[in-house]
Amino acid sequence: VGGKFSSIGGLMRGGIGKIFMDDGSGDSTFNTRENHVVSAITFNNNDIYVGGYFTEIGGLERKRIAKLTLTGEADPDFNPCAGAMVRTISFNGTDFFVGGDFTSINGVTRNNIARLSNTTGEPDSWNPNANDEVNTMALSGLILYIGGNFTQIGSMPVNYACALATSGLEPMWYPNPNGSVHKIYLDGGYAYVSGWFTTIGGLTRSHIAKCNTSDGAADPTWNANASGIVYDIISIGSYIYVGGSFTSIGGQSRNRIARLYKTDGTAETSWNPNANNTVYALQIYQSQAMDDYLWVGGAFTSISSGAGTHYIALFNLTGPFTPAWLNDDANGVVNTITNASTGGNVFVGGKFTHIGGTDRNYLAKMDLNGIIDADWNPSPNGYVNSLNVNNNFLNVGGNFQLISGEPQSYYARFKETDDLRLNLKVFLQGAYR
Repeated sequence: VGGKFSSIGGLMRGGIGKIFMDDGSGDSTFNTRENHVVSAITFNNNDIYVGGYFTEIGGLERKRIAKLTLTGEADPDFNPCAGAMVRTISFNGTDFFVGGDFTSINGVTRNNIARLSNTTGEPDSWNPNANDEVNTMALSGLILYIGGNFTQIGSMPVNYACALATSGLEPMWYPNPNGSVHKIYLDGGYAYVSGWFTTIGGLTRSHIAKCNTSDGAADPTWNANASGIVYDIISIGSYIYVGGSFTSIGGQSRNRIARLYKTDGTAETSWNPNANNTVYALQIYQSQAMDDYLWVGGAFTSISSGAGTHYIALFNLTGPFTPAWLNDDANGVVNTITNASTGGNVFVGGKFTHIGGTDRNYLAKMDLNGIIDADWNPSPNGYVNSLNVNNNFLNVGGNFQLISGEPQSYYARFKETDDLRLNLKVFLQGAYR
């Protein structure tokens, strides 16, 4: 998961994190230590290519683009050094393309788009020379579809979207939108295009359209008519899923996320997660049990009536409508989790003041569905850094001076079923870890 955050999955991470698909917890073995936003991620076997606005990542100086290992270390031989932000990356096994706001790659003039060696990051002779930023790319065989703010490719006028042969520079495919393009998604011989336009492919279309990949003409039978920007598009089965800042789409009221029919662009009536803020990212995952899951990321703090669902959620598309996990997020970093001896409960400590839809200062007890124990609330007055269960007792360490309403510095002990601390005389010089 890439973006601009300070923690994810209970771990301190700034621009990219790796989380487990079953419960959203963070993988502590992956840590890139980047210093700014990550806006694009793609894979080639065990190599991870990332782009963004960072200048350090994976333990090395890397300007806006890097190649990482599965543990987050930067490849020492791959250093393209983009002159400005990289917004999009596309890779088809042999060709590696980057798009963004830059005017140089590794000291070579390349305006907003380039093709790089996948081993060294050096740009080759392919140079479309877009006159403004490239926001999105989609590869289909030897054809690269691009969209952005540009109005010229080389010396040829092209408005906001076109396709290029990977073996040449002559633009082809002209949907000709009247505003910039944010996303191009290819599916079944069509290109779903979203952006800041009101006309595209010869028809009136608000922010999203379905265009032929042959000539760019908009499908006259498909008109989703979004009320605001669509930031991401993804397809599975008979539907496409869309996320953005809209409040209506496909003829229905839909707040920032919707499921649309591929046949005509109308919204499917039974699916309405209702996010309370912008949705920026969507991803499909199919489990070994063949259940289809949809990951949703964005600026929301509530989705599917789930107050306290911050920035990321997971939906099971095969089973129930509600997210697969919803109540287990927190409004601050989770430092430590330990299993209770019985009852399928866990104790959670950290820097939060709200978790699982419940106010809890730094320490909480919840079941495996994320439901908070209403009767257990020690409420320390400082962060909790360490938890340990032994012989039906819970040991708590942190930087608190008060817990269960009584003075207690840095360390306390509880019976697992009771939120009243035991009267132990423990004197420490600093916060216990």
